[in-house]
Amino acid sequence: MAAHVTQQLSSASLEDACDDDDVYEVCTHVAIVRKTHDLDSPELAAVPRGARNLLLEGDLGKLKLRRVRWRVGRDEGFVSRRCVRPVSWKSICRRTGRARWRLDVSDWRPVRGEQGREWAFLMDLIPEPSEKERIGRFHHASDRYKALVSRLCARRVCAVCLGLEDATVEIGRTKGKKPFLLHGSQSDDKPNFNFNVSHDGRHVVVAAEPRTIVGVDVCAPDSERKGGGEHDLEAMRDMLTAREWAWLDVPERAERFRLLWSGKEAFAKARGDGLGFEFKRLDLVITQVKCKDGRRLFSGKPIVDGISLEKEWRIHLEIFEDGHVFAAARGPVHAVVDAHGLFKATLRRQTVTSEELDNELHLEWTPLSIVDLVPDDQRRAYLRCVDDDERSLAPPPPALSPDSTTPGSVRYQTSPPPPGGVKKGSGVYVSEAPMDCAWAVYGRDDDYRASCAKDGEVTNNRGMVLGYLTETQAGSASEEFLGELEPDATGSALNALDGQDTHILTLHLDGCRLVSLEGSTLCEVDRSGRILGPRSQVLGEVRPFSYAMQREVALYLCFLDPGLLDSLV
Repeated sequence: MAAHVTQQLSSASLEDACDDDDVYEVCTHVAIVRKTHDLDSPELAAVPRGARNLLLEGDLGKLKLRRVRWRVGRDEGFVSRRCVRPVSWKSICRRTGRARWRLDVSDWRPVRGEQGREWAFLMDLIPEPSEKERIGRFHHASDRYKALVSRLCARRVCAVCLGLEDATVEIGRTKGKKPFLLHGSQSDDKPNFNFNVSHDGRHVVVAAEPRTIVGVDVCAPDSERKGGGEHDLEAMRDMLTAREWAWLDVPERAERFRLLWSGKEAFAKARGDGLGFEFKRLDLVITQVKCKDGRRLFSGKPIVDGISLEKEWRIHLEIFEDGHVFAAARGPVHAVVDAHGLFKATLRRQTVTSEELDNELHLEWTPLSIVDLVPDDQRRAYLRCVDDDERSLAPPPPALSPDSTTPGSVRYQTSPPPPGGVKKGSGVYVSEAPMDCAWAVYGRDDDYRASCAKDGEVTNNRGMVLGYLTETQAGSASEEFLGELEPDATGSALNALDGQDTHILTLHLDGCRLVSLEGSTLCEVDRSGRILGPRSQVLGEVRPFSYAMQREVALYLCFLDPGLLDSLV
């Protein structure tokens, strides 16, 4: 089975495998495949977002960092579990009506802040004026960003789990500020669909359930909070019971406090009264759950006003790798506190069984990105907004000299020999790459050919600007669009499209191989950075090189320096 599916993933036909819950895809910007579990292990490849594979489980029980095996071509290495998710994550949510999503928003910033097209586009996805107003109430920009993502999560989880059109989703709130789908679920197998969202520190999390009520919370470590100071736990004494306070009397008190606080928050948010619930009424007994895959899982037994509710409630907690605590609470419908009654009216079945409370209790949190929150039919428009914002911030390119060759023209040579009588190093021709460049290209005779600066500007050995590179696109010196890389149907390769959207080459990610439309290998960049022709002849070298750079190098070879490959003919 494993060999069969892996073979499918490396071929052009992946339709059947994509429906398999065992097929996983890279969901982060890039995932580094390493030879062993160790983080300093040699790189085998850097696979981009969308690359797919059969998830090959390893012996993770004794590992502090959760790593899983990942196959790239003939090699098999290890990637972080945080970088991958099931390809069918949306169909799983649609089938079950259940979701556990997390978004690491620590590095997400709208390109032009709240003045750009990206921010305006995302805000327009939220039709409720009251929700937009709540976003604007946050003082810090980072909090407004997380608040926006939280609102997008609320709408998207309803659309995905219930198969709704995103534009038809209407969100209301209880008096205790619990969000809910105004018209409820019309599905008989998801009679009590409800959800909850939370954000703190680096993460935004969302949980949804089809039959039980649900509350969710994320609690960040002190290092992720503004000011970075340690919680004054004495100030929280009135929120805790005597037994809970005694449980904190250990060196790991900050971590244990996050478990308690997050569990209490999730419990109160599931009920619907949130901060209206007095936390000291809840005595939360937390125990660790044995787990073979390296996750740090815990369960919480709630005791309210001295009465145990463990038969009616399940509280799942997890300490994530970066120290954040995620909590999700499930409970019975009769526990809902809703002063206006609108949320209660959407819950169509009053009974909840113990099997429904226990089903997939420790479900793994699926990592999402901002683009996953955009409706499928609007993603291209969203990405155009992001691209327009990035272009508006780019510095103007230097003017081309009158006798310069237009970058991107067919078969131009960027590294001619020095003109007669010109001495190397005179300023007309240089033999060494700039010291501050990100990477440089050398020819087959070890002669310096061109270099890419850290901002993406590419210059040749005469100091002439050839063009500009991003991780997916190439542009000329005059900032004209030359081409881009787009994932193919399998997700294991990228198609190079020119300015007229014509497919010209394919980049295979199992070794940075450029392949023609006829299927023949034009060149391959090996682990040391050597550019090898189809007969393994050395055409040049990239210094330094890692597989995380393969997209930029491929764009360079396709659109800025095709002359390097001219020597093949």
